[in-house]
Amino acid sequence: MTTTSAAPAVALPVDAPGAPRRSTLARRAARAAQRRAFSPGLRGAGGRHRQVRRGGQTRPQTDASGRLSHVLVSFCNVRVPRAPVLALLDTSTCKLAVPELPETLRRSRSLTGLAVSERYVYAVGNPETLFVLDRRDLSLLNQYEFERGRDVHSICNEGDRLWAVSTGTDEILELDLDGTDVVSERVIWRPEPDGPHQDIHHLNTIGRFDGRRLVSGFGKKSQDLWSSATNGFVHDIERDDRLVDGIEQPHSFATLDSSVLVCESRRQTVRSTDGAASPRLPGYTRGLCVVDGTLLVGTSVGRRVSKRAGLVGNPSDRGESAGECAVLFLSAETWEVQGTVDAASLGREIYDLIPIEGVRDWSLVPDTEWQAETLRALWKSVDESAALAQTAQGELREEKRRAAEADRRAAEAEREAQEGPRVLPPALDGGADDARPRATRPAAPGPPATKPGPHG
Repeated sequence: MTTTSAAPAVALPVDAPGAPRRSTLARRAARAAQRRAFSPGLRGAGGRHRQVRRGGQTRPQTDASGRLSHVLVSFCNVRVPRAPVLALLDTSTCKLAVPELPETLRRSRSLTGLAVSERYVYAVGNPETLFVLDRRDLSLLNQYEFERGRDVHSICNEGDRLWAVSTGTDEILELDLDGTDVVSERVIWRPEPDGPHQDIHHLNTIGRFDGRRLVSGFGKKSQDLWSSATNGFVHDIERDDRLVDGIEQPHSFATLDSSVLVCESRRQTVRSTDGAASPRLPGYTRGLCVVDGTLLVGTSVGRRVSKRAGLVGNPSDRGESAGECAVLFLSAETWEVQGTVDAASLGREIYDLIPIEGVRDWSLVPDTEWQAETLRALWKSVDESAALAQTAQGELREEKRRAAEADRRAAEAEREAQEGPRVLPPALDGGADDARPRATRPAAPGPPATKPGPHG
């Protein structure tokens, strides 16, 4: 696995107020040593990191301790038809696999927010549809179309309630659940209660920590593109308290000890609400979780903001593509990058990461199968695009011909208008006012005169 140079150690908050920092770091070091003992796939010989790419499998595998440690990875803005929108990362082997999904989700071109309960997996796609899946085998149990939500991003759940970020209307929604059914949908918070129902602050993530509900947003943009929004925030909507602001394009939450972590996507970092920050990562950071004390961060292909600074901005901005689509493992002690799982073969943009257990009975699609299906869909899309291009070219040629004919007629009409009315010569006119003498031809001699006959 490709390694990066170690970053300076970042002091994170201790477990309890007043607890000595050294003992906290010692406990973390012990946990890290235990994780390394049970995570042979993350490290190679000699302690060096090795990159583990995807490999085919039919069932999720257990690690050396007999546990199952997995993370669901959602992909948004998928450009290739029928390419994967959901992947399963085995953190013990660092392998990505594609789970078998219902046909409705396989046709989807984007999945954003994910949430997990004891019985269900929730996913947002299309982008105003909530899919309710059976956690045992990912079969589709229900499909709910949001009534108020527009361009829904992240979701989180607790008990029989689910909260959703309606980015397109600048709102946080609360959904009451009865099993797999949504029985009500209502607005519970807006940054500006009387503001327009439009994407004003680009709210995108909601999370629940220690009884608090936190929301992140870009803040208002000063120009047309979201790259002009530089006053991003994390807000506690329960206490109406701004935890942090002045961050650029925040996404995704996680907790580590008593701190809340958030991706500062445009800066390609992860930062803590206490001010600590990770090194710059190789892409637009979005998707964040903690598994067994290790921090997992998603990076995506974005748009290059500055060649000199090397920053990668929002994928929807203008500019050349830059960055990597990957899942990175970061040390909780130093925030050093410990390993990278390449996800470029599956997509370009990761949206959410969420830990999940109990996936032993999930069916996984062999690599060759989903790759072949994606390739077939890609070629079909290419053929359809070529046919549309040929049709468009024919229509364009016809439009050019019609335009040339119209120009010719207009030029002829303009020329005739400049020359004035056309007057024919009198010889050709034949009018009564023709005074010119005309030459006449003598009449032809007739038959000789005869005398009348006797009966004359």
